[in-house]
Amino acid sequence: MEANYCIAGEGEVEEVATGRTWPLVPGTMYVLDNHDAHIIRATKSDLRLICIFTPALTGQEVHDADGSYAASA
Repeated sequence: MEANYCIAGEGEVEEVATGRTWPLVPGTMYVLDNHDAHIIRATKSDLRLICIFTPALTGQEVHDADGSYAASA
């Protein structure tokens, strides 16, 4: 599970599977719950997001070939 809250900037999040996009502006929140492949783009200015992961990240994660993180033991 990954929750993201935009606190500054303007951009978009794209769902890779469908190509659908949603705008990101301050106050926008989106949640990913199925290892959803996505792309974040800053379109008009730098983005600042607060991201929360469950289970929490440890700082030792390494992206798999598909861009995901393996669950920690």
